[in-house]
Amino acid sequence: MRKLGAMEHDECAPWCDHDPANHHSDCDDGYCHGGKECFERKRKMKLSLRKANALQVVIAEQLGERFVGEISIGKYETPDTVLAEATDKLTATIAKKFDLIDVYYSIRQKVGAASASVGISDLLTDLAKIERQTAFLKQLASTTVFTPKIEAIEKALTDLREKKADSVYHRPADSISVSLLTKEEVEGYAKAINTARKEKNRISDKILHLNVSTEIELDEKEIEVLNKYEIL
Repeated sequence: MRKLGAMEHDECAPWCDHDPANHHSDCDDGYCHGGKECFERKRKMKLSLRKANALQVVIAEQLGERFVGEISIGKYETPDTVLAEATDKLTATIAKKFDLIDVYYSIRQKVGAASASVGISDLLTDLAKIERQTAFLKQLASTTVFTPKIEAIEKALTDLREKKADSVYHRPADSISVSLLTKEEVEGYAKAINTARKEKNRISDKILHLNVSTEIELDEKEIEVLNKYEIL
């Protein structure tokens, strides 16, 4: 079973993630073990948005585990015993699913609110906009045929008008294809891609910083559920 942030030391409390915010000098070794202050810390836990997002992934994986609602009973097995064991397991699975659904969306709501409060939601919108613009710029910059000079177009049309049909079955074309983008415009789009790439990197770095520095707080019930199913 996948577990978030496995402890490096057996003596650490279950809720300890080696974050200095969860440690204090009142404990003998600097880790939380007991006492009123430790108990209050146990009842709540702060997580960065980055850790909270990783936590949601772990919960989602467990929510995606296959649900089995029926069993096979062998002809030599005792039905009462098999049914009782399977029913107990099913009941536990159902309870786990509902517990994790509650916690998952509670954390998601907190992450969403925190992201909006520090501007991450707006930055993600900006990032999506740049990615869409960049995709279109790449289409424009991939142009290899450019608008010819007007003299070249006029000469091509004159040649077309003067060209005689080889036969009734092979008549000359009555139009020419002309690109609408100039070489200068295409070069400008290529430069715009580099500018957009730099802006994308800047926004991505800012989002990463905010995801690490912004925190949400898990309450006692959420911690209890996550510990119960060995996710924390």
